[in-house]
Amino acid sequence: MKSILILTDFSDAAFHAAEYACALATQMQCEKVVLYHAYRSFVPTTDLPVSPVKDSGQLGRESLLLLEKLAERLQGKLPGDTEIILRTDDVVLPESLNEICRREGTELVAMGITGKSRLEKMLIGSTAIDVLKSSDYPVLLVPPAASIAAVKHIIFTTDLDDTAEDTPLPLLEQLFGSLQAQLWVLNVTPPDKGYDPETKNQLATLHALLDRFAPAYEFIDEHDVVRGIMGFAQQKDTSLIVMVHKDQGLFHSSITQKLAYRTLTPVITFRQR
Repeated sequence: MKSILILTDFSDAAFHAAEYACALATQMQCEKVVLYHAYRSFVPTTDLPVSPVKDSGQLGRESLLLLEKLAERLQGKLPGDTEIILRTDDVVLPESLNEICRREGTELVAMGITGKSRLEKMLIGSTAIDVLKSSDYPVLLVPPAASIAAVKHIIFTTDLDDTAEDTPLPLLEQLFGSLQAQLWVLNVTPPDKGYDPETKNQLATLHALLDRFAPAYEFIDEHDVVRGIMGFAQQKDTSLIVMVHKDQGLFHSSITQKLAYRTLTPVITFRQR
């Protein structure tokens, strides 16, 4: 991965996420980061004609000035040869995200996330979770309490379901190969599910896909999948959680959403292949 799109709304949480993304970009030796802000000059709420509060051009100029200030704050957190690009558009972000990534040539999307209060969870539902649902690209979610340091321990968590078909191996290879961190492969399964012959076949497939990265494997029986992931992450002092976001099955969107609400560890989600 040689480029990261960093989404910002200029909040403290967004700045913290940008700092973390810059540290990750440095470790992965990225060639460029794109600081991106999406604004709307007018969002209609009725069928009646209403004049926009601000001109789109004015909002664009204001956004660009804020991006320039953000770039100045982040300048010293990246190697001198890493290109910083500033972009701002009058668009609705989730719907436009994939087009933006294609246009900018970015391979990873980074954003901040909060979620302790009920209101914050509602906001997550309309921002970060919508980004996860819409993005064809890997998404990095950075909680406010995440430490900004080199990634030394990674958990790749899997449900051992359709492993070969769903695992975006080339993207995982790029991530694991560039970070050179200790890799744990974690499976959290409800105790009543058990491991049938097909699960064992899926595990053999996973070994064939990932053993080049010398991972350690761990299996946990836990009804609450998210609690199992978080507990293991805390036990191993994990720097990063990686998971494949699926449309159905054990790792469907509700699991991803709960993990986003509760985790203290940054999470990268990949869309199933």
